[in-house]
Amino acid sequence: MHKLPVLETAGRAYQFLLREAGTILRLSWLPLLVVTIIQYFVIRAQFSAIRSALEAGKVGAMTGISPMWQWQFLNFVVTIFGTAVVAVALHRVILLGDRKPGRFAHVAFGRVEMLFALLPIIVMIPIFIVSVLVFVLSAVVFPKSGYAFVLVAVVLLWAAAIFVIVRLALVFPLAVLEGRYNVSQSWSLTRGNFWRLVGLWLVALIPFAVVVAIITAATSPLPALGQGASKNVTGMFEQFESLLLIQTIVNYVWAIIGGALGVAVLSYSYKALSGIDPDAVWTPES
Repeated sequence: MHKLPVLETAGRAYQFLLREAGTILRLSWLPLLVVTIIQYFVIRAQFSAIRSALEAGKVGAMTGISPMWQWQFLNFVVTIFGTAVVAVALHRVILLGDRKPGRFAHVAFGRVEMLFALLPIIVMIPIFIVSVLVFVLSAVVFPKSGYAFVLVAVVLLWAAAIFVIVRLALVFPLAVLEGRYNVSQSWSLTRGNFWRLVGLWLVALIPFAVVVAIITAATSPLPALGQGASKNVTGMFEQFESLLLIQTIVNYVWAIIGGALGVAVLSYSYKALSGIDPDAVWTPES
């Protein structure tokens, strides 16, 4: 069993961003552009519906815009599959040395990409079902003190979910190498390293998150809604829409950088916990 070197692994992840910036851009820009465009139109459609409801005086309609479900479903599907394409390609760069030279744009969807796309859904479905059961049981069994019970139960549930997710995170690089979910191997490699893995994610993501938060706050269209609260609805939403495009472009950049950083953390964690040199190209046959 190997111990994860937290700071060294975080450093490797950031070095990957700098060293492979061109490769990351080539393999990421097209799938994430499609995802970003869909997200942009989803947000515009949502606020257009809200704007129409406000202008018509139907404030209650803001809480349940049922015609939007098609947009939301499309956004979910495109996001899941688009990010899977990028994640698999970047994992292959680190693990297999597969940079796909000469390819200006990358779009490929096969078995491994499907595994990546389905895994978050597979993990979240039981969490969602258990959460619903907790709410229902608390309402039936503890009708008076149900809120306190739900709060404690939800905290414990999500603590358990985070533990499982961290322990199973290496399923992603393993899926790239083996073409299947190897849950037992991920569980074995991460044994005794839970807190090191949590620390690694914090060390790697906090600097990135701080920069994102600062720039997002400066470009976010949401303050426009608050500043325009006393103005007419049309002017308020026009101001929002004028800033939305800028925020979308910023989010697109963050998606490329953040996605690559997350993949690097996973891949270099796998190498470190497997006892493989960080710069080695590993294949199942080697």
